[in-house]
Amino acid sequence: MNARLNVLSACLPQPLAQCAASLGDSVLRLQDEPAAILKGLHRCGPVQLTSGNRSCRIVVNADYRNLCLGVGGVGYLTKPSGMLNLQLSQWQTVLAAVAPVGDIPARSLMFFDRQGELLHQVTVSSPGFAFEELVCAMLHPEQHSLPLPEPLGCSDAVDVDVCALERDWSSACDDECFERMLLDHGVSRFFAMRFVRDSYALAVQPESAVSLLGMIAEQGAPVSLSVSNKGCEQRVVGVPHLFAWQGKNISIQVNGATLILRPEDIACCWRVRRRGASGIRTGVELFDTRGALVLTITNGDYKLGQDDDPWRSLIGNALMPLRKTQTIEMPPTKLDPPEILH
Repeated sequence: MNARLNVLSACLPQPLAQCAASLGDSVLRLQDEPAAILKGLHRCGPVQLTSGNRSCRIVVNADYRNLCLGVGGVGYLTKPSGMLNLQLSQWQTVLAAVAPVGDIPARSLMFFDRQGELLHQVTVSSPGFAFEELVCAMLHPEQHSLPLPEPLGCSDAVDVDVCALERDWSSACDDECFERMLLDHGVSRFFAMRFVRDSYALAVQPESAVSLLGMIAEQGAPVSLSVSNKGCEQRVVGVPHLFAWQGKNISIQVNGATLILRPEDIACCWRVRRRGASGIRTGVELFDTRGALVLTITNGDYKLGQDDDPWRSLIGNALMPLRKTQTIEMPPTKLDPPEILH
């Protein structure tokens, strides 16, 4: 690797730094056109998708022939296990691993945001040369450099009208409306949890979220698990099984998908009540030390007019309120620097 890439890799988060070290060899840079590349995957047949964040990810098989893209880079991919929602305006750098690089398997496409965080990974295992043809067609003319990550600061409002926030919280009828409401009030999801009363969001012991997942798997309760980042949200719905520890990680199988969670990264956990299309819904949201959403857990079998008490009872039995000595740590005014390749 030349001196320029040596300097570059020291400024990048993982796994982008690892890819930069093999750029032009095992890793090729593709054009910054994620929509065109995703559309080209329809010729590759079934693929393995990995989406999530530093602390939690979902791995699932899917077929990009089901991809639907709309105006402004908004799109979705339906799967038997759930749905992948896309916000391509947040995507930037695209890399292709033509040979294994660390834990990244060969024939993988990796999509990163402007901060160098991995948003989405697609691994092609089907025979043929569709992957190689796609890579050749979308090669970037520059194979010796990558964009430096842009800093990301915190822009939460100092003064918040809590009464107005709770009023708008109560009227937000879906996820999109809820996110728009937070933007209007100038607060992140994490800060909003701290402002509102316990009837809206109640802080609980982070470790009790692990107990909740274990009880859901043990009882075979249908669940909806959502893992997100700025560029996409991967949601799986079904009855979980094979709850197991793998080193420091938890692995859960749900409807053919695998959720992998790193519990030690969970800084805080909230029981959240929000209005849905079918009434008030109760869920659990996990956040890391940066105040970023890690995982959302909701009832996977909620229907209009259906009694939600069994799900609420399950949550109530698993989640434990914070102890008197416990506090919610505030995230830094700017996000922690990314992990550095040493």
